[in-house]
Amino acid sequence: MTNFKYQIVAQKIKSQIDNGEYQYGDKLPSENFLCNKYHLSRQSIRKAYELLEKQEYTYSVRGSGNFVKKQITSHKAKNVGVILSYTHSHVFSSITMGCEQILMERGYGMQLSITQNSFELEGKCLELMPPEKISGLIVEGTKSALPNPYIRHYQNLIHQGIPVVFIHNYYNGLQTPCVLMDDIQASKKLTQMFLDAGHTKIAGIFKEDD
Repeated sequence: MTNFKYQIVAQKIKSQIDNGEYQYGDKLPSENFLCNKYHLSRQSIRKAYELLEKQEYTYSVRGSGNFVKKQITSHKAKNVGVILSYTHSHVFSSITMGCEQILMERGYGMQLSITQNSFELEGKCLELMPPEKISGLIVEGTKSALPNPYIRHYQNLIHQGIPVVFIHNYYNGLQTPCVLMDDIQASKKLTQMFLDAGHTKIAGIFKEDD
């Protein structure tokens, strides 16, 4: 049976992944690069990547390219990562204790990391929680209104089948569940309290990075 050219290209990339030349999370060569390398049309290269994606070897991120997808069929580690910005407030200490209690009741351990609302520390926290070591991830995002340099890491976890849930905020571009306070409704109620008290000049001050 004769292989089409795009199948040959797909097999070569597949072999490179199998032998470790490209590893989980690595960005693969661009379509333009492969077009020039193999003297093929962009359509053929695109079909090669589509085939690899169907075979669960790669996944694509719109606007970013194609990446290696390492298949994990089961997660032996019954451990859930929890990433929070701070723990000194009573709100976060209650959340931490609640998470730990519920997880322990269900036979899971908890790995807690604190970012101090720093992107750099968030990256280090994520490095300590590779997909083979956690069964899920609960995150309070860092400065969630700003572009996050670790979005791809979260995307990789999701593609690996790791459930990710955000609390208090979320990152744009990630299709993940989130548990949020209803700030809009709270603001309406507070404003109404001022209006009922006869005040008309009402100002609001809010964090701009969340």
